[in-house]
Amino acid sequence: MVEYELHVWGCDNSISVVFPECLAAAWLVTKCIPHENIKIVTSSNTNLSKTSVLPVLLTENSSYEGFGPISSFVLAEFSGKNGNIIETRDLAQSAVISLIENKLVRVHQFNLYSNLKNYEGFTRKQFKKYLPFPMMYNQPLKLYNVAQDQVRMAGLLPSSPGLFGVFSGSSGPHDDVDEDTSEVALSALHERQMTAKSNKRELLRQSKNSLKCLNYLGEILDDIVKLHLQLNPHRADDTFALIFNETKISVAELLLFAYIHSLTYHGLPDRAIHDYIRLKYPSFADFSATEINELNQLLIKSAFKPPSSSQVPSLFNEVKYRLGY
Repeated sequence: MVEYELHVWGCDNSISVVFPECLAAAWLVTKCIPHENIKIVTSSNTNLSKTSVLPVLLTENSSYEGFGPISSFVLAEFSGKNGNIIETRDLAQSAVISLIENKLVRVHQFNLYSNLKNYEGFTRKQFKKYLPFPMMYNQPLKLYNVAQDQVRMAGLLPSSPGLFGVFSGSSGPHDDVDEDTSEVALSALHERQMTAKSNKRELLRQSKNSLKCLNYLGEILDDIVKLHLQLNPHRADDTFALIFNETKISVAELLLFAYIHSLTYHGLPDRAIHDYIRLKYPSFADFSATEINELNQLLIKSAFKPPSSSQVPSLFNEVKYRLGY
């Protein structure tokens, strides 16, 4: 008997790479809750959540929204019945979760939204799988604007409008725009030369921002590797394994590996972050890839079910929701 439904972003039997918390929650529930009692629903319907955020775990009498509340509920209900997960109780695990939620998420937002190649070549296209017209256009633009603001606050972008700054209400000049951007083309050849110079400036600007993001990511991973060595002094410096327990994965690590999976996803047009992690943190990259592969093996076809007619994010259901039905 199905007692719980985990609603996530995705399509059919595939959970969206764009939303790592959905993947982490899916790994968690499939490790802790008996398979006959839980189903994963790739509804992509934020109206099922009071806070309009997925993932959301629906029970018979209540709902738990976001990875944090879901993990707290699942561990409280099932930790004594299942020894696959260690609970998030000590300060070290809490610190890793805080590092992910406050810093690593900004790298994720930069990689999927601020990186023009990834946004146009991957992120925006994913929503065509999840949502009908016109929601397939509105949702990624909304997330783009939020991501741009938060990435700027983290210092990974200059305080200036991005590609879609006109839509977000941002204003202000780029901090490194040359004076000749206000030139008027005197001929077709001059116009082509101006366009080439403008493209070169934009490429340099994007490269500068990408390097800043990689340095930011490096600081985060340095902290994680340092913590791993502090808690596991018996291990060699050039190895990486589970941080908090020799055999049991923690909630913090589930969330960490979900974000690493997204950051290094093979389908991204720009895989600079994948290459950076592979080059600078080879042991971490190898171990993460192994763990991610094993965790994804839990997401078998029978773990999923399609959304019911009332759970599908259709225009009809959207109107009903807006009218309070």
